[in-house]
Amino acid sequence: MDRRGHLVKSRAGREQGHSSLSELSLVSGGVRSCLGEIVYFDDRLQPSKVPANNSAVGISKLPYWWRVLVATQLYARRANVCQLVVAWPEEFSSAKQGSIASGSGASWCKLSYLITRVRARVERCEEQAGGCSEATLPWMLFLDSDAFVRETQQNFVDALNAQELTGAEILVTREEAVPELGFHKAFEINTGVMFIHASRWTLNFLEVWLAERERSCADLKEVMPREQGCLIRLLHAKHSRLPAGTDTRLRLIPMRPFNSPWGSFIRHFWSAAWYLRGPPHKHGPSVDLITDELSLHGVLSRKQFDTELREALRGATSHTCRFTGSSLSSPANRSF
Repeated sequence: MDRRGHLVKSRAGREQGHSSLSELSLVSGGVRSCLGEIVYFDDRLQPSKVPANNSAVGISKLPYWWRVLVATQLYARRANVCQLVVAWPEEFSSAKQGSIASGSGASWCKLSYLITRVRARVERCEEQAGGCSEATLPWMLFLDSDAFVRETQQNFVDALNAQELTGAEILVTREEAVPELGFHKAFEINTGVMFIHASRWTLNFLEVWLAERERSCADLKEVMPREQGCLIRLLHAKHSRLPAGTDTRLRLIPMRPFNSPWGSFIRHFWSAAWYLRGPPHKHGPSVDLITDELSLHGVLSRKQFDTELREALRGATSHTCRFTGSSLSSPANRSF
């Protein structure tokens, strides 16, 4: 990333950055294997809620979260991402879209799911004969269901490896106002897009973050900005329970390219918080841009779209949210 926060895409830059984050895996013959995982976790992304096949209903008329998922599915294939993972909180299986079940928002539950997923990776690594290097563990890109990867070719792990991020384990974006676009009400941090390295340190950090839901962040259980506000609070306080090295291992990266309605690499429409920010038409292009992105990559008909959507949802699973005590160490839903 250059000093203006733009992605640096030169081949030389990517090659020089390989040692700064996870090592790039190679298969025999020197051909690069797949890199990274993309994770969506949202109650709306349940296969049971997929729109019925109806060629009379155009792609642009479908809920944006399905279009977002297909757009990222196409990116994952082009950029050789190892896995696109889709899950939803079990508590929401029979709930209305966007509702809050059992007093827990899906935004908190995503931490429970990420803990389960990172733990499975770490324990599998540690159980190997002779152990394994954490550098070989994957980077995960977590996306809210109103965010999609707009980049067409570059794998997101390559994009990270091109940056000066030695020692980083978690990357989140710091928002900033964009006065020229009429955007003045920035949150301090936005957790709708996160880059997460599946390491033991990351697991410890996520567990502390979620545990504070019952402690210093109990007032944010059901109140915006929930887990996002809790993270801001913990970082400001330099909370004693945060793992050593938080100042260097959790990094803040620019909003514009990775986590905004104007994103060049990842576009996030912030749909759940427009009432805090002002009318959406003031802050960026319509979500119809997603349909344009799909058409650029050859998805023009409902039949094509439905095929891609089924592929994206292959292996989708529910997750039982776990918030307190020993449940944080439960191996539930370890089917990766």
